[in-house]
Amino acid sequence: ERIQEAYDLSPKVRLIYSVRNPIARAWSAALMAIQDAGMEFEEASDQWLIDHFKSKGSRNRGHYRQCMENWLDVFPSEQCLVLCFEDLSANPKQALIDCCHHIDANPLELDSLDPKRITERVFAGPKHEIRPSLLPVLEGIYRTEMEQFPTYLDSVGKPEVATQVRQHWSS
Repeated sequence: ERIQEAYDLSPKVRLIYSVRNPIARAWSAALMAIQDAGMEFEEASDQWLIDHFKSKGSRNRGHYRQCMENWLDVFPSEQCLVLCFEDLSANPKQALIDCCHHIDANPLELDSLDPKRITERVFAGPKHEIRPSLLPVLEGIYRTEMEQFPTYLDSVGKPEVATQVRQHWSS
């Protein structure tokens, strides 16, 4: 209903959707949840983290296909730019240029920005490698999504992004 309301208010709006490897996204979110809970990383047991991964909110945030289907049931696919978080992180200026083109803004305006501002991390969470004991759990939760999402992107006319997703998520 809210997506339809957004369309009714602005049917020509240009959408930008950033996707990240669902396992990396879930791990990053869990690390932020540890921090938000006032815990140290070492205090979070595997079971605490598994419960976080399996929570409805965490699973929903990693199911990109459902989210895109909801939006593309209302908005035309060509109004949605899909960016890979991995590309955005590796080359933020190019991602901004792509966004400018998508929203019909002049990317030359970016030249006036301080390059440090473009690469500055905002809300960067703590860094810890995924515990090997948790990787099978995350793979079990997101395997189907990771296999099917690129095919879905192909089906909605986004083969370039599908290729990028396949490349980033297979490593």
